[in-house]
Amino acid sequence: MIAPTGPFVPWGAVLFALAVLGFGAFFWRAWRLYRYMRLGRDEARIDHPWRRVRDELVVYLGQRKLLKRPYYVRGLAHAFIFWGFMVITLGTVDLLVDGIFGFHVPGTGSALFAWTIDIFAILVLASIALAFIRRAYFRPPRMHVALDGYVILALIGLLMVTLLVFEGAGLAAGLLEKGYTPPPIANAILKSIFSRDLAGVVFPVAWWTHVVTVLAFAAYLPQSKHLHIVTTLPNVFFRKQTPRGALGLIEDIENQETFGAAAIRDFSWKQLLDGYTCTECGRCAMARSYLPTRRPTRPHPRITWSPSPKSSGRAPRVRPASKRAR
Repeated sequence: MIAPTGPFVPWGAVLFALAVLGFGAFFWRAWRLYRYMRLGRDEARIDHPWRRVRDELVVYLGQRKLLKRPYYVRGLAHAFIFWGFMVITLGTVDLLVDGIFGFHVPGTGSALFAWTIDIFAILVLASIALAFIRRAYFRPPRMHVALDGYVILALIGLLMVTLLVFEGAGLAAGLLEKGYTPPPIANAILKSIFSRDLAGVVFPVAWWTHVVTVLAFAAYLPQSKHLHIVTTLPNVFFRKQTPRGALGLIEDIENQETFGAAAIRDFSWKQLLDGYTCTECGRCAMARSYLPTRRPTRPHPRITWSPSPKSSGRAPRVRPASKRAR
């Protein structure tokens, strides 16, 4: 679509300023979180590089851990949101580049991209509806439901709706650029809704709403539990390559004064990254049997509170470590 910004002055410059503010807020907060993470002790996580690349492809991009029992339906919905987020990100980069500099990202005018972005927009909307219904009416006891989750769902839903609306209005207004494939769903369903005059009004409103929502989402993301959208990528790459359940040795255990963690520096940088990546889903609370007493336990509140300073400008402290018996 032809961007409604026109020449760089004035609207291209306005969009550029908004992009600097949105992404500037994101990177400022991300830099602070990185500095907190570096307070943790060093830990080597660069062995078996090819296994780590495989994990990125299978676990991160393929969403393998979500596509298994008993998470097939909601896991697939989450995967659709994730994959749609990646496709929409490419489309958003194209919108920003076109709106500010006046050219397009290569490949965004192809039939493959047009079909992919429209199909995923519908799949993401359906997945968001499923997530909302589950949170509102079928919430499992382990799930911690907060306003933050609804805010993120609303922002993603608004992005999908405004995308389809400005596509349909742009087609009705004759703003499809020469050589570009018409977005199929918008062309088949939404184009006929708008008259040419109405489309000329709706298109810029929907386009600007979409772009500003993207920038607001970028500024808000590091403040929310959905930071895992970004941190999962390095977290999967740096995960342990040792057998599951294997424990590391405690160096010089006879002379240790304390065990566990009493302050943020007692965690490794990877453990702090784990805290950033926690989705607060509550699945850790499903492992409720505490051996050998079989007493119920709720580890979820401690995990989300202890190592992660996402919601605070200060480095948090955790429960004191137990003193070694003398």
